[in-house]
Amino acid sequence: MKLREAPLPPDLQYVLDDGVEHGTLTGGAHIAMWLYGSIDEIDRISNAPREERGWAGTAAMCRNLESYGQSLIDQMEPELAAAARGATTASFLHALADHADWIASQSFEDAVWGGCMIHYHRARLHRDGRVETNLARKLESSAFVRRAVDRHRSETGLRHLIGQWDRLGRKISPVSREGFDLLDATLQDQRNRANRRWREWAAAREKPVPPKVVRRQRRAVVRAASIAAAVLGASTVSAFAQGEPVHIPAGDISIEVALSGPIHAGGHGALRIRLADGSARHLSGLCLYQEAPALDQLASLALHAKAGAVGDLIKAGNLYNTAAEAYSHPLLAEKKPKPAVSIDDIGRWADTHVARHAMIQEYAVRRRDAFGERVFIVALGRDGPTAWRMWKSIRERRS
Repeated sequence: MKLREAPLPPDLQYVLDDGVEHGTLTGGAHIAMWLYGSIDEIDRISNAPREERGWAGTAAMCRNLESYGQSLIDQMEPELAAAARGATTASFLHALADHADWIASQSFEDAVWGGCMIHYHRARLHRDGRVETNLARKLESSAFVRRAVDRHRSETGLRHLIGQWDRLGRKISPVSREGFDLLDATLQDQRNRANRRWREWAAAREKPVPPKVVRRQRRAVVRAASIAAAVLGASTVSAFAQGEPVHIPAGDISIEVALSGPIHAGGHGALRIRLADGSARHLSGLCLYQEAPALDQLASLALHAKAGAVGDLIKAGNLYNTAAEAYSHPLLAEKKPKPAVSIDDIGRWADTHVARHAMIQEYAVRRRDAFGERVFIVALGRDGPTAWRMWKSIRERRS
């Protein structure tokens, strides 16, 4: 099976990204369609008339996309197929765990105020804003967890995930870091080849530039290239000019830099910057605002790396496409999103929106394992306990 020449069009990529983000599509199917999917087939599935509307219709579309993606995995080279199945497992278990958190949140809210699966009722709170004693005791019981999850068996989101398990053949495939690295490298190779073809296409269609402007651009590029070569070496700058990504080592982190457009361009977006750890594993993309020409930006990055000032670059930029383990790196730790408001931040509870939200979140986090294990058992049957232990192992490695 031939690798597609370029990533999917933005509109179709958005459909797949949205499905993975909301847990209705597995990561393995997503990456299989990204690498090998037929644009016409994905477009047909995503735009096919739907008998059901709203969430039910979206879920039906995602089921069809999942089936198509899994059929592509079956046709991949064995090593890549194994990696994609591992991505399927990891994302599916993640979706189940996220849904368990959601059930925990809804169940707590229903018990205290109502409004989710049951009607609103009198708030069961003491005058100081804390949950009534008897209810607080009930919320900690395993019986409450079982009844709460059972109440959600007919809910469409959980039904979709249970159906997903059937479409995956009721199999839990091994998950490995090496598999994710292989998928990332394959995607990056596809992007690099597509970018080279785009530059060649754009260059062939550029309007003729006046010779005077060409000479001025060439002189500027030569000057910038000589400066960059003094910092990085001529061979590295030559590879960069040809569109190849170059790696700038900076201790236990590596900066990968590639052109986004013509070499004489500059300003924001002239470069694509990616951060990796010492083993070349992807950590995050980095968006930096710089007005300088591309080669000057490259030299600036290299000088920062040599001076041990990569932390300043990261602090000044924005991270995107960030791996879960990225925030465990000391240089990226400060960029970790702030946690939700906790009980300690609020103190004595008042029946306000912020306080209510914090109470719900605190309960969902504290009872995460109890609800998670029960949801895995309900969704996966006898495979639930094994899958739950696997997910806890994946979660611990990510944290």
